[in-house]
Amino acid sequence: MREYRHSHLQYISLVYDFKNHVENYWCRFVRRLNHRVSRKSATLLRRVFAVIILRINVDILEAISSRRSIKTYKEGPISEQSIRDLLEIAVLAPNHRMTQPWRFYVMGPKSRAKFGIALGRRKAKKLEDKEAALAVITKVEEGHRSLPAMLAVGIKLDDNPEIREEDYAATYMAIQNLSLAACSMGLGTHVKTGAIMDDPYARSAIEVKPEERIIATISIGEPSRVPGPKSRKTATDLTTWTP
Repeated sequence: MREYRHSHLQYISLVYDFKNHVENYWCRFVRRLNHRVSRKSATLLRRVFAVIILRINVDILEAISSRRSIKTYKEGPISEQSIRDLLEIAVLAPNHRMTQPWRFYVMGPKSRAKFGIALGRRKAKKLEDKEAALAVITKVEEGHRSLPAMLAVGIKLDDNPEIREEDYAATYMAIQNLSLAACSMGLGTHVKTGAIMDDPYARSAIEVKPEERIIATISIGEPSRVPGPKSRKTATDLTTWTP
């Protein structure tokens, strides 16, 4: 199963690369085409191409079923354009009153390392041995610095408690959008939460604004290993039908 999932993500990545190559070629072709055929014919060909590209895209149900939390990545950064593409998909999430509460921070190597130190210190508190504690901090720092990409996701805090709750939920829908889009591009993500989000040193690493709250970080990269699916309860076990 793991080999299948990994092969599937490699297939998705190849499809995405192929689609980009085709789109680039088509843009050049259309520019020449406009000078050689009628406008009606050019429009028809563009529509045919659009249908082909839509069919190339990974099905949303397949992305949902194949998405996993990826913790190990291949070396090499993720392109800035890929991150921009993911963020554009993220902000299409539904949000009540169109508050668009999400705020994204794309963290570079220095910011990631500083965040890693903050997280490492929290982990090291459990250790009495100073050398062991320092080793933990160093390991977590280096692990974060070497990530292909990392985002911090925050929300702008509203004075109204009801709106704050709605905004929190909406921002997690944006995170899901991003995670599924990454999967369709052959990338993996790992969403992390916890008390570290409120740590002053961690917030300093992210350079978050005072009126914002960080609710998650997202690691992004090309998977080096894809875990198999975990056992889950069925929807039937968790659903109540009312009259």
